[in-house]
Amino acid sequence: MYLLMVQSLYTTLVIHHVQPPARANSMQSATILVVEDDQHILDVLVTCLRADGFRVHTANNGLAAVEQVRIARPALVILDSMLPRIDGLEVCRRIQQERDVYVFIIMHDNRRADTRSVSC
Repeated sequence: MYLLMVQSLYTTLVIHHVQPPARANSMQSATILVVEDDQHILDVLVTCLRADGFRVHTANNGLAAVEQVRIARPALVILDSMLPRIDGLEVCRRIQQERDVYVFIIMHDNRRADTRSVSC
């Protein structure tokens, strides 16, 4: 499950030209916000992204995510659809009202992960 999630994530990064510094023309790495309340999933994503040179910020609930977008100004938000406080789709709507940023939503249940991008 995690391998599929990471592969889908990296495909999305390539499509939207969000590249780590080792692959980008500039020395400045892209900032990515990972919003996930499951600590294990959060750790996997953060480890993979940092290993490739991305600057990574994290949030573990919807309200913190909206605030982190204001602070970190990420190039990409990786967003869990099921979050405490406010759900992922509402977080996506609030983020898009404030600034134009690509949001990659992870939808999952106990059986599988669905990593399709959806419009907020």
